[in-house]
Amino acid sequence: MESETAKVVRIVLRDEDPPKTTAKKGDQVYWENRTGARITQFLLPDCVSPQIFEPLDDGQRTDTYAIRSDVGANSYPYFYKVVQASLIGPLGTRNGTIDVS
Repeated sequence: MESETAKVVRIVLRDEDPPKTTAKKGDQVYWENRTGARITQFLLPDCVSPQIFEPLDDGQRTDTYAIRSDVGANSYPYFYKVVQASLIGPLGTRNGTIDVS
């Protein structure tokens, strides 16, 4: 029986809700900011480790996070806030989901 190889999942963040992402336990994931603005807040999904986030300028990517092996098969939401440098206040909060199988 062959074991499945973990994959690296890239999620592109835009100024809209991202499509649902599918991953497996042991996969790695990172987010890339293509919103055209700065992301100042990011509530990571509970399925990833570590739970550390730094503000992210447009064009930058996050560190790579591991999908935890101790999580159940479920949908895990995450949220990020997009802030335009020339405007006061956020453009809005965007919501995404990682489905872990």
